[in-house]
Amino acid sequence: MKYVGKFGFQSKYGPCDEAALAAFESTLPEGRLPDEYKAFLREWNGGEFDLELAREGDAYKFIGFSIIGDDFDGDANDAGLVDFLVGLFDPESIDDLRKGSHAHGFRDAVPSSYLSIGRSNLTTSQVCLSVAGPDFGAVYYWGGEPWPDEPSPTTDYLFPVAADFAAFWDRIQIVVQD
Repeated sequence: MKYVGKFGFQSKYGPCDEAALAAFESTLPEGRLPDEYKAFLREWNGGEFDLELAREGDAYKFIGFSIIGDDFDGDANDAGLVDFLVGLFDPESIDDLRKGSHAHGFRDAVPSSYLSIGRSNLTTSQVCLSVAGPDFGAVYYWGGEPWPDEPSPTTDYLFPVAADFAAFWDRIQIVVQD
């Protein structure tokens, strides 16, 4: 699958290193990433959206996706926000898959079968990818509450977004804050 850039999405990390990708996959519960997400990493290796392209005058507009299903009307109150998607480029950066899922206490709040693959700079929300179990490859939104006061990892605050990364990419759009 080819991922066409949208909303000024640009890779900022350079090509994904195949050796780093293989090494990272070997650390995962099922020893692999979903094919759709690997294709994205090979093509873009993460990156960021140009949030200025979402601006129109004084309106508060953001890049996001529906968290309520197909009846979405673009209202940011029913959306997850995303500013950037992580890649594999520097294992010490929180914008890297190897470190990002551990940033800000995220790993303590969500089971290890979910990776943080994207975030919003405006909120503590995370875009998560299932890397194990019957929902392998599905994309979720984690709203960031509670953070990280839960006594153990929980899926209670994960909301389904798409069956796979390709469907998630297709759902990304401009959302409006009233």
